[in-house]
Amino acid sequence: MSDQELVYKVNKSKMFVKLFDEEAKEFAVPDGVTSIGDNAFAHCFFLTSLTIPSGVTSIKGWAFCSCSSLKSLMIPDGVTTIGDCAFHSCSSLESLEIPASVTSIGRGAFIRCSSLKSIVIPNGVTHIGERAFQKCSSLTAIEVAENNPTYCSMDGTLFSKDKKELVLHPCGRNEKSFTIPDSVISVRGEAFRDCSSLESLEIPTGVTSFGRLAFSGCSSLKSLAIPAGVTRIEGAVFEGCSSLESLELPAGVTFIGGCAFADCSSLKFINIPNGVTNIAGEAFRNCSSLESAIIPDSVTSIGRGAFIGCSSLKSIAIPASVTSLGREIFKGCSSLESAEISASMTKMGEDDFEGCSQLTIRAPKGSYAEEYAKEKGIGFESY
Repeated sequence: MSDQELVYKVNKSKMFVKLFDEEAKEFAVPDGVTSIGDNAFAHCFFLTSLTIPSGVTSIKGWAFCSCSSLKSLMIPDGVTTIGDCAFHSCSSLESLEIPASVTSIGRGAFIRCSSLKSIVIPNGVTHIGERAFQKCSSLTAIEVAENNPTYCSMDGTLFSKDKKELVLHPCGRNEKSFTIPDSVISVRGEAFRDCSSLESLEIPTGVTSFGRLAFSGCSSLKSLAIPAGVTRIEGAVFEGCSSLESLELPAGVTFIGGCAFADCSSLKFINIPNGVTNIAGEAFRNCSSLESAIIPDSVTSIGRGAFIGCSSLKSIAIPASVTSLGREIFKGCSSLESAEISASMTKMGEDDFEGCSQLTIRAPKGSYAEEYAKEKGIGFESY
């Protein structure tokens, strides 16, 4: 079928709005078009060849989402922005040259481009959005033009220009160990996500922060030393680190985010520092090897499902500083034999101990915890 027979729309602003023939294999965007609109070629699964004219200056969000047969694409000089998720799930895309005119690469721009092996960031790019190259399982190197004022690369890893922030370590590399340079003080969210071959990681003492999901999916990582300056364990930062057996949290940590250690199925013990005030929802979800967790007196809040599925956990003591529990906190903790609860407890979720068939609640006589145990048919022992 020729381009003339294909149905598409260009609006009055010279934006290419939509190619309606999703089974098209080849297409040339008409001359005169200045931008590729949101979702313009989304789900054109059979498209293998696409020509974009030189007058185009922007590629909008999700423009080529799921063009899963597209292997290469020439982005013309003059394009300045690549929108959010513009090439999301272009799973056959092997090569792509970003022109020197580009200044901004949107959030998730190349996410799930699983055949993309390398990328060069030109001098003009001053913004790379979150998740821009996530789930690019074949990506082994990100290079940056020498005169870029915002970013640089070292051995294929992306850094801020001053090397104080590690932005992204490509997940297609098969190396077993990596040392973060001494200059780094922060690790961006998802920076090492899905680096499944990584067994050891050395983090310099100057690092003070990890972003969300920074090490999520590092399924071969066995141990990690977190620097003393880190005060927050952000959400899902170690989620899915299924080989992680031990981890010592620094004394200065005050916050443990949602799903922070979720699915760390080899983790046997965790020290929660005295200073942590909040353990967020599902923080230790499905830590099926976790046998012991000591909750300090500083904790005042434990989120929903914080220890759900910790099937090896045998005992737990909830400090007096915690006066209420949400739902499903210890649901599925099938080995839990003892839960010590203080007289200060005034409320617990109806399914906090669901599936804990061996449990005995230990609490003061006449306390709310005793009343709860009787109502739920849980064994009770006073102290």
